Amino acid sequence: MTRKEELIKLIGEDVSLLPLIDDMVYLEKQLEYFRALPMIKVHPLDPNKQKVTPAAKLYKECLQQYTNIV
Repeated sequence: MTRKEELIKLIGEDVSLLPLIDDMVYLEKQLEYFRALPMIKVHPLDPNKQKVTPAAKLYKECLQQYTNIV
């Protein structure tokens, strides 16, 4: 059973939630992808200097959207 089928089973007959299910499945895949990327860039000469990567910012935005759907 796919993740989409699991979620459809949970909502039952409420067809109005189907677009949210699609978004939720998409965001789960995106979050999984972003999790595999480095979130912090460390300066090679000074490890105390760290910088957040664009992947971390995208992860945060997607996580917020996912949380709103849930």
